[in-house]
Amino acid sequence: MKRFLAWWYSVSLPKRGPDKTPGERERTRYARLTSGFLLVLGLLFLPISPIMLFDSPNSPSSPPIAIMMLSLFVCSFFFGKMGWNIPSAACIVGYNILGITAVIATNPLDPSLLPLFSIFTISIIFAGALMPPIAALIVSILCCADIALLSILVHHTAAYQKMIDQGLFTVTLLVPITVQLLAGIITYVIMNNLIKTIRRADRAEEIVSLQHEIAQHVRVQMQQKQQLEEGFHKIAETHARISNGDLSVRVNLDEGNMLWNVAGSLNNLLNRMQRMKGEVDTLAVTRQAAYQISNILHQAIATGNFANLHLPVTGTPLDPIIIELNNAARNTVMQPQSPFGTSPEQRF
Repeated sequence: MKRFLAWWYSVSLPKRGPDKTPGERERTRYARLTSGFLLVLGLLFLPISPIMLFDSPNSPSSPPIAIMMLSLFVCSFFFGKMGWNIPSAACIVGYNILGITAVIATNPLDPSLLPLFSIFTISIIFAGALMPPIAALIVSILCCADIALLSILVHHTAAYQKMIDQGLFTVTLLVPITVQLLAGIITYVIMNNLIKTIRRADRAEEIVSLQHEIAQHVRVQMQQKQQLEEGFHKIAETHARISNGDLSVRVNLDEGNMLWNVAGSLNNLLNRMQRMKGEVDTLAVTRQAAYQISNILHQAIATGNFANLHLPVTGTPLDPIIIELNNAARNTVMQPQSPFGTSPEQRF
């Protein structure tokens, strides 16, 4: 049954997103209630409509009545599909009033037809349930006027006229009108209070939802505050260690932390600074090694003692040069030449 109703609502109602406000929820309730009543009327009327249209030779008025009722049914469906709930509900109310009025108006008014007047109360209930409650009072007044006009204008049977002549107009006129007025007032009061109750419930639900959102927002704020405090603490600690010369320190923050981008930039800066510090240290060691090597070479040249020349490997970029110098020194010792391969006289 739920699946069938869901299908019917998808066919007879416009497609909308989820309801977020009390007004949207109230609109959806009215629309679904109207669509549900329309479905009930369709299930009751559509099976007998072919009989009224094609198989009622003793009642010439049946086909026109069936056409008008079917037109109201179709109009109600399309108004509901377009999202116009009040016109759709008005067609349902008119459908009920038309059905009763047409039966009474096309037959002589007889005491046996008086119970039909009480069916007008269904129209009043429809109006109060499917439209704003004030519509119940308006429809009850219209039903009273309809009853009065039918009692005056429709041809009376002898039995009905006899009741009027005997002063029983209270039964034929006043009682039906009183019933309609009472039905309108009662429906108005009940539906008005019911709608107020539903709206209070919607507001309470909205308040609870807002409280939940506020609590969620507070939790998020607390988490963000905790993240900021943790991030500031780690960044401050990192700065303190940097000021003491420790460039190997890094800010360790998760990607979800609010200061993660700041920590990432700081870590990149530290990586570059650490590489630069390594290059500076290497340059300092290289300079010191170059100074030592130059002293050793100066002494070797001054003494002319290349036989014992052996430059130590320093672990710096100068090592390839040191290796070549050591090889050159060994070659010089093995050949009876001057330290630089030729004598000054030979070079000139």
